[in-house]
Amino acid sequence: MNRRFGYLLCLLAVTVCVSSLPAAGQIFSDLGPPGNVYDVTNGYTIAGSGTMGLLGYTLANLFTAGGSGSESITQIDLAVGYISNGPFYASLWTNNNGLPGAQIANAYWGNLMSNTPFGTCCGLVTISGISGVNLTGGQQYFLVAGPMNPSDSSIELLNFNNQGLKGTHELYSNDLGKTWNNNGFGPVGAFDILGGSTPIPDVSGYISLQGAPLAGAGVSLYQPGENLKLTETDNNGYYQFLNIAAGKTFNVMIHGPAKHDSGAPASADAASADKIGEHPLR
Repeated sequence: MNRRFGYLLCLLAVTVCVSSLPAAGQIFSDLGPPGNVYDVTNGYTIAGSGTMGLLGYTLANLFTAGGSGSESITQIDLAVGYISNGPFYASLWTNNNGLPGAQIANAYWGNLMSNTPFGTCCGLVTISGISGVNLTGGQQYFLVAGPMNPSDSSIELLNFNNQGLKGTHELYSNDLGKTWNNNGFGPVGAFDILGGSTPIPDVSGYISLQGAPLAGAGVSLYQPGENLKLTETDNNGYYQFLNIAAGKTFNVMIHGPAKHDSGAPASADAASADKIGEHPLR
């Protein structure tokens, strides 16, 4: 038998990308304007046991992510000043009934250093070039920060915000986050989280051949009166098209090579393209 196996389209999703961030590029911020960025007189402690005893001080501040969809983080700015400088870490955690639950995937940044003495304004510790970290808009998370070496003599402070933002879950831990205590007063630490909504493709899908993801296959999308759009499937057989013209039908074409069940490549004519539907994009 010399039958050609067609391409199986597992999913064809049609949706329109809408961003819902409260401000362009801003997922959270309680920083003030230039020259008055934060409260220089108060802060939450990040310290090792060499100065503070116990197992040092780790902080956790609850905040709400802006937006309503998946928000991709690109940068974090922390208003951290030092009394006795030393490296610290910052991380993002889920909220589990008012306590840090689980660390967000990839949301840990170590060996951070402040260049700003506590009591002065307005230096920030910036974590840039972040990728692969996403928050869900409208949900609450914890910013957690602590000393890299719990036994060192460092003392840093996350300055209070001066924009009037108060909360109920500004926490500290003296046992490396095993248990948490509530500071019992309101100002949230001063920081921002920048990024934006993860683009939602207008048209996307997965392609498999005989049950296995098809990587590197050419995919084209045609709309009347528009330029032909071309892409390739990734290692998981996934493809996507952004910025499709609304109100027009479209055709998605999957380009070979397909194979006969003998294992030999199909002819160029047979493998050149499989057409997957014609749909209006609303």
